[in-house]
Amino acid sequence: MDLKSLHAFWLFYLVAREKSFTKAAAIANMSQPPLSMQIQNLEAKLGKQLIDRSFRKLTLTKEGERLFPLVENFLNQTDDFFSEVQASLAGKRGKILIGTFSWSELLGVAYTQIRNPDSNLSLLGRS
Repeated sequence: MDLKSLHAFWLFYLVAREKSFTKAAAIANMSQPPLSMQIQNLEAKLGKQLIDRSFRKLTLTKEGERLFPLVENFLNQTDDFFSEVQASLAGKRGKILIGTFSWSELLGVAYTQIRNPDSNLSLLGRS
């Protein structure tokens, strides 16, 4: 799968979500004819029609209805991936294991966890 195909899936998602080629084109910052062409190219590549163009109101075909949640899930996972990468590069991710012998140290670690909820702290106390 190439980047053009990924872009076409994103455009399909926008069209299906917005139920409008015009609104999807505006979100994608492009004009409607190239967006329509990319959707048609995607349909040709898949060998399935995804959007029913016979009605005034935009509707998805059965294949489009099956594809939409898969694309939506993929895009959500992609967003999560990029969020994790950004957090990691910003130093906000990683696991810290802390051993403590006193309640005051434990409270200090708990305070740090509260102030920075993105941190991944594990506490080991004396039992």
